[in-house]
Amino acid sequence: MILVIEDNEADIMMLEMGLEQAGESTRLESITDGNEALDFADKPLDNPPLLILLDLNLGNVYGIAVLARLRRNKYLNSVPVVVLSSTRLPKDRESAMELGAKDFWLKPSTLDGWGDLGKKISALLKPEKKPTSKQPE
Repeated sequence: MILVIEDNEADIMMLEMGLEQAGESTRLESITDGNEALDFADKPLDNPPLLILLDLNLGNVYGIAVLARLRRNKYLNSVPVVVLSSTRLPKDRESAMELGAKDFWLKPSTLDGWGDLGKKISALLKPEKKPTSKQPE
């Protein structure tokens, strides 16, 4: 499951469309409220998400606060978090990366951009192929 923490329903729909275009079948769940995101970040989980996509501008809560809580939760601190935001402020990117975000992506502004984003997410979920080492003969 991919968890998206995003207060804009239209962006969630575009994300779903982008994942579908990329052929990604991993289920998407969403939290659309900053306070709910903080509550989620404090819960013990038996089955954490594979990936968390986090918007920084959640209306009532700043996404950096959510990221900090996610990183303090022993059940979630190893889940990759990609910040997906419209902010272009270097300070936001630096703060997110310092708190352990895997990456910081700008929200697309076109339909093709959402499709490309779906491909990036799908690639991120695929296990990296390790080269096989040949044994000397």
